[in-house]
Amino acid sequence: MKIALATSGTLGDVLPVLILGQALRDRGHSVSVCASEEFRGIVGARDLRFEPIGIDMDAWLGAHAVTPATPWWRRLRLFREFWRDELAAQVAGLRRAAAGADRVVGTAALFATGPVVAEAVGAEYVHLVLSPLYLRSRHHPPWLLPWARLPRPIAGGAWAATERAAQWSLGPLVRGIRRELGLAAEVDLFAPLSRAPHVVAVEPTLAPVPPDVAVRHVVTGPLIDGGDAPLDAALGDFLERGPAPIYAGFGSMSDPDPARTTATLVQAARAVGSRLVIARGRAGLGEGLVGGAGSGEVLVVDAAPHRALLPRVAVAIHHGGAGTTIAAARAGVPQIVVPHAGDQGYFGDRVRRLGIGPAPLRRPLRLAELVRALGACDAGGSIGAAARRLGPRVREGDGAAAAVAAIEGVRRS
Repeated sequence: MKIALATSGTLGDVLPVLILGQALRDRGHSVSVCASEEFRGIVGARDLRFEPIGIDMDAWLGAHAVTPATPWWRRLRLFREFWRDELAAQVAGLRRAAAGADRVVGTAALFATGPVVAEAVGAEYVHLVLSPLYLRSRHHPPWLLPWARLPRPIAGGAWAATERAAQWSLGPLVRGIRRELGLAAEVDLFAPLSRAPHVVAVEPTLAPVPPDVAVRHVVTGPLIDGGDAPLDAALGDFLERGPAPIYAGFGSMSDPDPARTTATLVQAARAVGSRLVIARGRAGLGEGLVGGAGSGEVLVVDAAPHRALLPRVAVAIHHGGAGTTIAAARAGVPQIVVPHAGDQGYFGDRVRRLGIGPAPLRRPLRLAELVRALGACDAGGSIGAAARRLGPRVREGDGAAAAVAAIEGVRRS
């Protein structure tokens, strides 16, 4: 089959799509990956065809910071501004990639345009879900809201209100897209998506699908890279020279004051008598430090393969991305989640509820709170024990193979 895979967002949104694309290609399908221009290189490095769509999410997040404290009305305004720019940028590229396609597979960011473009080119649309938070349920509020949990009646009302707001703000834009593509009018913005099969690529222990989800769906397990990328020499040497360090990294998330965040991380590690590995990431952490300088307590790296690193650390401090949360859980190490955006608050709450980490921390990081959280993650305590028990339950599984089978098995509705 010819298959167009489409996503928009940060590296954490793109990597699962690349893993799925490779699995589909290895099954003999013709695959194109649609993502923002900044990911052209990593798509090509995996020998997949690339089609640019959407805006630069990292740049947009950097210019429009959203934190758990951002008021809901500002979130709604930012939501409208983002999608106004994003929808038009998605459609042009996706139309090129999907011409003659049998399947169009889109992630949450393609909820409005993916089904429409698939309909226009005569393809079947499959919705790829990387977090249960994007599925309507009374068990959790929509991802746009800052709360990980609400009473079920209130969560249900929040979904209804959010969908009404989306109908008001995005409905006219999508109706205009449908006219341009020669499609019949569709009053309900979410109707095409609700008719599509959903492939839910989540780890069911960490992120269970609520029982009241109404759309057709299959849970495949997460799309995790099974490669064994090695640690670089400097990091390997650092790990060998002393006890297991704390790891801190926030992936593709930005930070308005990386020097302050870095200083807080270093001071907290010293307060609990631990060494520290900092991954710079997009935030540029490690500002003002030189890797391995001073007493050798701190090493700054650009990035590190979680699969190789996390089993060798004492605690993982991270942003709560799905992939990082799964990797830390598989490694059996305590986690301290510092949510930045999207579904990260949900994963932080799941870490707390599973007992494998304390309650998520607010931004900007506060030294006293971080020190208390690190103290709670002592290897001999309940959190350390829970993390070690959970590890074997979230170990290997071939989510990519299951997702491929689900996509191949879609029948015209």
